[in-house]
Amino acid sequence: MLAGSRLPDGERDTGILFLFPRNKLATNATLLQQTRCIKLVHTKEMGLLATHLAESIENLNIILMAELDHLLKQKNNVLLLRSDYSKTMTTPVLILQRVPTSHLAGFLSQVIIPIFSEPPSPVIGPPLRAPSAEFVRKTMEQERLRSLFIPPAVAEQILQFADGVDFFKRLDFMYTASGPLSQDAGDLIPKTTVLVQLYGSTETSQVPQLVPQPENWKYMEWQPTVKYEV
Repeated sequence: MLAGSRLPDGERDTGILFLFPRNKLATNATLLQQTRCIKLVHTKEMGLLATHLAESIENLNIILMAELDHLLKQKNNVLLLRSDYSKTMTTPVLILQRVPTSHLAGFLSQVIIPIFSEPPSPVIGPPLRAPSAEFVRKTMEQERLRSLFIPPAVAEQILQFADGVDFFKRLDFMYTASGPLSQDAGDLIPKTTVLVQLYGSTETSQVPQLVPQPENWKYMEWQPTVKYEV
């Protein structure tokens, strides 16, 4: 879902806020109110959620979303993303770019990785369904995936399958983020594919890292040319 907003301090007349549909209703309502959104555009699948938000916010106009081809032709160039930090997830973040995503993981998967990877063909899961090992398995049965970007918990669920280890052998590499892998999973996965634990946030973007050696999977080493200091 996306909403049209009036940004503070007179910087711009309008902006766009992309909402994460699995947020709590109160969280999305707070984001809409802070950014003074007056219109909420949604797909047919999000109709019920849009209706609940309209009931919570006075004078919010809900509009059924147009076709994707039409949306891609628009010239809006402001993006408001949800913070990646759980303590500040109700604080909108201003990004001066135009991409259809909700936070850093989506930005990396849909923009950065496709641009700098070959071939750039991201496979995105349904917005209202939480990631799970079974869903990833079914996706890989239908698509030839070269890599995965999944939460650590999903990686650990996959290892519970009888063919869990073989599952990762099909990949060229795997990214995890949002939390640490367990010791057992971290020791096993690098024996089958390249494992990288990403670090970053909406506010800072992804911190450039070196790919770790298998035995150093739990550590992060910043790209030295960037000259980050901790």
